Amino acid sequence: MGKGTLSQPAIPQPSDLSNQRDVRFDGRGYELSKNDFALSDRALAEVLHAQAQGMYRTYLAMRDAPEYERLEPYVNYFADDALRTSLETFGDASKARYEQEGRGEAELLELRHILHDLRGGAMTALIGNAQLVAMEGLEPDFLLDMVMLARDHAKMMRSAIYDLDPDTREAEERFRRHTIVDIVERWQKRRYPADGRTVAVVVDSSYRGDISTRCLERSSLDRVIYNHVNNAVANTAGDRVQLSIAAGADLVRFTVENSITDEQQAFLERYADGNFRALYQGGVTQRGHGVGLSVCAELVGASVGLLPDEALKQGYLGALIHDNIYYAWFHWPRYDDAGTDPGDASASGAND
Repeated sequence: MGKGTLSQPAIPQPSDLSNQRDVRFDGRGYELSKNDFALSDRALAEVLHAQAQGMYRTYLAMRDAPEYERLEPYVNYFADDALRTSLETFGDASKARYEQEGRGEAELLELRHILHDLRGGAMTALIGNAQLVAMEGLEPDFLLDMVMLARDHAKMMRSAIYDLDPDTREAEERFRRHTIVDIVERWQKRRYPADGRTVAVVVDSSYRGDISTRCLERSSLDRVIYNHVNNAVANTAGDRVQLSIAAGADLVRFTVENSITDEQQAFLERYADGNFRALYQGGVTQRGHGVGLSVCAELVGASVGLLPDEALKQGYLGALIHDNIYYAWFHWPRYDDAGTDPGDASASGAND
């Protein structure tokens, strides 16, 4: 996977596009309440959050002199096959309740989006790494990556369920600058156990500035990154996935690339339209339900002030194939006003 292919004209350059919002997207507007879930699903969500947040806070309390054995109960929880079994049916009761109550298709789709990211997100890598650690021992590097995965997933859960942890959620709605450096360092050489092998994530970033203004916005960005990387890891024909980051005047472009087989390429070319927009509109998939990338279209559209279909048409996100490499990209607004709150935090979604 060479860097040179990323400069081909078919992938929009960040300088070609601009942010259409007057007020910066704050991450709100794409969430549900605990009460929107059936009791069994709500209970599992609360336990998942408690375990992920517990692992992160346990590490924070001892990070100056780590005692890694204290993380072992969390490793065992995430490595347990019982958790994977529970996640396979997570949300079924809630979807059934929605149907019984006659909820509309839009509400059911919103629920499916949330459930997808609660089951996936950082949880995919967290479970895989936990199983490796359980087999191979408490290796510090793996454990530290698990801690960061747990942190990310707990944050994404709070962004998706606004009353899961009200006090922490309130703090995450306040202004706070986030640099791209944290994303680069966190993802560089991250290892994903997948189908009996390990896939490495390699990061190349020419941008070193700020990327979000609230933890809640950052969690929305994380949902988009994790969906793309999880998709790449699940479908790569090789042993690595590349994440490349570049910036224009308004926007930062993230490009995720992975190798694919001739069979995968034939499937995509047969079922996706010429520029693969259909992948982001749900239903085009070999392994899942096509929900994850449609979540990305919603969030990226919101971040730049466009409805999802318009964001796709204009190239704010998309995908293509070149020489048996699958490229998926999306843009997110950069942030340059150091120390200044970007404005009214109540605005979210596409501009009216």
